[in-house]
Amino acid sequence: MKRRIITIAAVPLLFLGAAVVMWAQQDQQEQAKPVPQQTKPSKPESKPSEGKTESGREARTGPQQEEKRQPEDQNRARQEQQRQLENQPTHAQREQQKQTGEQQKHVEQEQQRQAPEQRRRAQDENNDRKDDRREARAQGARPDGPQRGARIPDDRFREHFGHEHRFRVERVVLVENRPRFQYTGYWFELVDPWPADWSYSDDCFIDYVDDEYFLFNPLHPGIRIAVVVVGGV
Repeated sequence: MKRRIITIAAVPLLFLGAAVVMWAQQDQQEQAKPVPQQTKPSKPESKPSEGKTESGREARTGPQQEEKRQPEDQNRARQEQQRQLENQPTHAQREQQKQTGEQQKHVEQEQQRQAPEQRRRAQDENNDRKDDRREARAQGARPDGPQRGARIPDDRFREHFGHEHRFRVERVVLVENRPRFQYTGYWFELVDPWPADWSYSDDCFIDYVDDEYFLFNPLHPGIRIAVVVVGGV
């Protein structure tokens, strides 16, 4: 009876001893393990810059872009060649330009050839007008007026003539088939023809230049008409 009680009592002790042994082994194992060191957080990997990304993209897509660029370059070259062909004159245009240049050269040569003749003709006409004026002055005196082609007295000229004394011819009469008009009591004969662009209603004036009387029109400077006194007070 005692043995059975001892046996029963010894069983829990055995379990308790085994548990203690196992607990001791686990504790030794835990102590034997190395203490884990705290690791610093790793730095985030730097992202590639935009330029590098673009470079990488260019490196990856370079052949594709080159393939696209070649047709564009060829197209631009064809367009430039087409523009050059359009800008170049055609054969007909070149011939026309050549003919125009030859015609212009011929006109210039003809003008140069005719220039001396034109100057001579103009000189002859000027000489003829001078002869007409000399002839008009050379004619004799009239009993009812001053000598033909005579000068107007200086005091009377200053009073009624010159560029500050303007008048309108208004009316021209023919005497012996020669045109003449009257102003301030004097009759003046036109030695030179009346210009086509002058009007009888234009304001004019008579002035004394190079020993001759001339009719001037301020509306048409550079043109003058020679006149002579043929009668008056």
